Amino acid sequence: AVAACKLGLESHLILRLEDRGIDDAAEACDGVGLSGNLLLSRLMGARTWLVTKKEYRKHGSQALMERLRERLLAEGRKPYVIPLGGSCPLGTWGYLTAFEELRQQAELALGAGEGFSDIVLATGSGGSLAGLS
Repeated sequence: AVAACKLGLESHLILRLEDRGIDDAAEACDGVGLSGNLLLSRLMGARTWLVTKKEYRKHGSQALMERLRERLLAEGRKPYVIPLGGSCPLGTWGYLTAFEELRQQAELALGAGEGFSDIVLATGSGGSLAGLS
């Protein structure tokens, strides 16, 4: 959302809600909260599309993204869909360049006597972990 904002693009996020016995995403909006990445995304103007776990299981991430893509196309938009985990050719290139940047940072840190021994990253779908492996 931050990168899209900096480039003057809109970002649309499909977020799966935690199961709390609510089958309707509209009912669950109050429980979403404003913290972490969600807070940053909202501050950057991201449009958030909420789905329940039931909807997610029924349709799957690809079908939900395709539905949103079609809706945006019908509005005259030109959406670019980034799949879960960034698992696409462009995402692969992103991981390669990220790894090169990380390698350069490691060399600078070693040169300054501040080397590191581990890489710690958050992961959801496993795409980041696979890409950097």
